[in-house]
Amino acid sequence: MEVQLEVLSVCTNMSIFDPDSIHATKFYCHLHQLLRIFVAAPRSKIVWNSVSVLQQATQNPAAKTALLHVHRFASVLGRLLVAGAATLLIQQKIQLLKLLQELTYDIEVTWQEALIPGLIHTLVLWVCGTTSADDGSQELVGPSLGVLVNLCHKNLVGFCILAHCVDTRDFLKIVTRMSMSNCDTHLSIQAFKMMRILRANDIPEVEILSFCKSSFKTALDALQNGEIFVLRQTVDFCVELFTETDSKDVIIHKYKSLRLDIQDLLNQMSDGKQPSSIALCLELLAAVAAMGAKAVRAQFAAMVGLALRWIHIQTVSTSALCVLHAIIMEIWPDQDTTYSITDEKMDTNDSAGKDETDLEQLTSSTVLEETVLEQLETGLLVLVSMLEEINFMKMMQATDIQKCCTNLLQIFQKLINVSRKLREQILSAMCPEHIVSLFRPLFDNIECVEGKIVFQGEIVSLFVESG
Repeated sequence: MEVQLEVLSVCTNMSIFDPDSIHATKFYCHLHQLLRIFVAAPRSKIVWNSVSVLQQATQNPAAKTALLHVHRFASVLGRLLVAGAATLLIQQKIQLLKLLQELTYDIEVTWQEALIPGLIHTLVLWVCGTTSADDGSQELVGPSLGVLVNLCHKNLVGFCILAHCVDTRDFLKIVTRMSMSNCDTHLSIQAFKMMRILRANDIPEVEILSFCKSSFKTALDALQNGEIFVLRQTVDFCVELFTETDSKDVIIHKYKSLRLDIQDLLNQMSDGKQPSSIALCLELLAAVAAMGAKAVRAQFAAMVGLALRWIHIQTVSTSALCVLHAIIMEIWPDQDTTYSITDEKMDTNDSAGKDETDLEQLTSSTVLEETVLEQLETGLLVLVSMLEEINFMKMMQATDIQKCCTNLLQIFQKLINVSRKLREQILSAMCPEHIVSLFRPLFDNIECVEGKIVFQGEIVSLFVESG
């Protein structure tokens, strides 16, 4: 058994970890049982072979989701960590903590999980540095805080247990000092997340600006080094900052480096990167575009070009469409827009009475519209083909298909309204049968009962409006 686990731990074929097959499901169940049996012997070789297999399996996104939400390996790994708190080597603790950090991300903690109080207590001790471990215990702080944040973020149960384990005011002081760390930006982001949890988002403006800067630096480093999990955490954190009203307003009006940071990110993305990294960065760009910051409008054209470059990759297409949708809705926000100024030259009489500043802004806006429309025209056939093939995107989850449908149809609707030229091209390229097939579940009672409708509320509304 140990030999077989060792072989699996170094296997480079990630498809063997796909959770869809019955063999994989049985394997994960048996592995979970094996770890539960050996939880009292956390230093045994078979335990660490099993941990290595789980680390390898988490590189498969579907398997990682199953390990987190279906098989819930976080529970048994937490037991191992607590049981070995006094006996495991520092590097073994770090290895377990990093795996736990991945398998507790977005986890939902319930009151029934008796392990959680002991795990949170252990993590708090390591974060505060009050253990009697060796000198290397300082290395435990970062990953311990990361797991603690996962257990408490949007988890009332985890937060209540934390409040019983530690004086939250004293703990906040410790975390605040960590947030000012200049040598470890990832640690400072985790500390800021914990500060938001403890303060209920009541964060001073100066700290929001500081952590916005740290987040961009961490994202760039993670993108360059191919650290997907760190990039995922950083992007999610940034999206929260950019969408919550208070922090968004601070960033829009007071964060002076936003345009430069976005340009650095665009430059980094232009080099050859993994599709998974590009997809995450496009999520970040979509949030920036939707934020409404004037400082980044000049970079819309570059964002559109980048999104169109990657949109044909199925694992990136959802994020790329979100970028296009956000930018189009930001440039042409009015629902009743009918033909943009980009289709006709400015009449000299229209400019009479306008001062130079107004004319400069109008010209700049017009150039932006023209540039974006030209780019969209070049990628129009790709967008139409995506709509035709939407039902065949087997690699995508149902929620991503919903998002693609919604964004594509809203993009087409907007482009038809703002450009006569694109209106003609869209209507001539689009096959009516494919549109009908997308909306057919709305009228098929059998499919409705079986829950096969893939549309969000926006699509239903769009169907009503387009009728």
